[in-house]
Amino acid sequence: MATFRAIEAASGAVASLLDDTFEPDDFGGVELEFEVIDGSDFPDGLPSGAGIFVYRIEVNGTQRHPSGRSQAGGRRDLPMLPVDVHLLVVVSATDAGTKLALTGWIMRKLEDHPVLPPGLLNREAGDDPVFRTDETVEVTADDVSHEELLHLWEVLGAAKFDVVLLPYMMPNLLLESSLGVTEAAAVQERLARFGHLEAVGS
Repeated sequence: MATFRAIEAASGAVASLLDDTFEPDDFGGVELEFEVIDGSDFPDGLPSGAGIFVYRIEVNGTQRHPSGRSQAGGRRDLPMLPVDVHLLVVVSATDAGTKLALTGWIMRKLEDHPVLPPGLLNREAGDDPVFRTDETVEVTADDVSHEELLHLWEVLGAAKFDVVLLPYMMPNLLLESSLGVTEAAAVQERLARFGHLEAVGS
């Protein structure tokens, strides 16, 4: 489906979707930011807007590894690796009203656009696209237990900030291999060895 940069590109595409569709006039002219963040951003404080935080990536255990693609020369790539990407949309704002309004807007926007198109996925890839032109990525609401969410809240230090954590998942991203399957060459011919039988007693 995609190169090893699929997780990076898909996470950035979620942030780009929100940034592209955001209208400051809907929030009283307030300018908000939408970007991919990591754990180091929490201690320093979060900007007003939403951060896309990938906190868990795991191999999809329900999908059999799909076969690799056949190349032009007849070589077949190694099987693809299906992974599930779990992320949090971290909503932060200077006041409660804006934060709650932004939370509702994000949830509605991701529900309206549950599939990320290849143009958005490859926006930052330049001349080396990550996804093929016929590939998309699905974004769905994730089912996270209260215990796990509270643990994440404490570990990340999010309790120090007035934020909302929205759990989502990008299921079954297929990472392609750049290695081909090694196959033994077909048998071309069989050689028989003939000897001379010497006479008995000679």
